[in-house]
Amino acid sequence: FRGMAHARLQWPTLQARYTTFLASADYNWSKYNSGIGISFLNDAQGPSYITTNSIAAQYAYWVNITKDISLRSGIQLAQTWRSIEVNKFTFPNQFDGNGFNSAISPGFDGNTLNTSFFSIASGLVLYTKEFWVGAAGYNLNRPNQTFLGEKDLLPMKFNFVAGYRIILKKIPTMRYLEDEDEIYWTLTPTVHFKTQGTSQQLDLGIYSIYKFLLTGLWYRGIPVKNVSPYINNESLILIGGFKQDNFSVTYSYDFVISGLGAYSGGAHEINLTYLYPKRKNFKGKNVRFKRLPCPDFD
Repeated sequence: FRGMAHARLQWPTLQARYTTFLASADYNWSKYNSGIGISFLNDAQGPSYITTNSIAAQYAYWVNITKDISLRSGIQLAQTWRSIEVNKFTFPNQFDGNGFNSAISPGFDGNTLNTSFFSIASGLVLYTKEFWVGAAGYNLNRPNQTFLGEKDLLPMKFNFVAGYRIILKKIPTMRYLEDEDEIYWTLTPTVHFKTQGTSQQLDLGIYSIYKFLLTGLWYRGIPVKNVSPYINNESLILIGGFKQDNFSVTYSYDFVISGLGAYSGGAHEINLTYLYPKRKNFKGKNVRFKRLPCPDFD
C-alpha cells in the first residue's frame, strides 16, 4: 500500500500563478499481478478564478516477459469538473470607444461558468532491474471541454519516459534468507518528453540516492526549438529529500531561466509519501513483486 500527497505552487509572485494539490492511494495486488489506485486533483489558475477538480481510478497489470524483463500496462478513468468566475474577467465586447465599460454584460448567464467531462488514459512501461522505458496517452477519447455548449475537443497528450539506474555501491544484507545485497548508493539519469497539441516539453534529469538521502538536478526546455526571439529554456530544478522507515519527503524548487526570470518566484513542489511494503506467502511460495528501478526510495 502507498499513500501520497503532493503540492505545487508555480510563479507565486505573479497573478498568473498556478496552485495544484494531488492526493492518491494505490495497492499492489501481487496475488493477481495487479495494482489498483485512486487519485484526487485540485488545480487553481490565478487567484482561483479558474479551478479544476478531478477524481481518477487506475488499474495496472504486470507480467514477467523473461527472467530479467517485465512489462506493466495500465488504464485510468477520470471525471473532471472545471469552473470559471467570468465576473472576474474582461471580455472584448465590454470595450467601447472609451475603453472598458463595466456596464456592458459579457454575455453569459450568471457569474460562473461550469463544465465537466470524462477522460480515458492508458500506458505501459518495459523494465529490468536497471532500465525502464515507457509511454502513456491521455484524453484518448477526446472529451469535449467547452463551457458554452459548443465543440472544443481536448487534444490528446502523449508522455514518453526512460531512465537507467547505475548502482555505485552495495552492502551485504543482514536479513535472514535475503538473496540480494542491499543497494546503498545509486545514480539514475532520466528523460521525460510530453506533447499535446502544439505544446511540447522536455525534461532531462539525474537523481542520486545515497542510503536515505535523495538529491537531483533537472533541466526543462527544448533549446533546439526556439520561440523567436527567445531560446526555449524554461527551468533548472533542484530536488532534495529523505526517507525515514516507510515515510519519505521530497522538495524541489524551479529556478526560472526563461524570460519570466526571478520575477515569477519560481516554483515550489513538495511530496509526502507513505509506503507499507507487505510480502505474502501464497501456497508455500514467496511471491516477490519486481520493483521498477526508478528513484522512489524503495
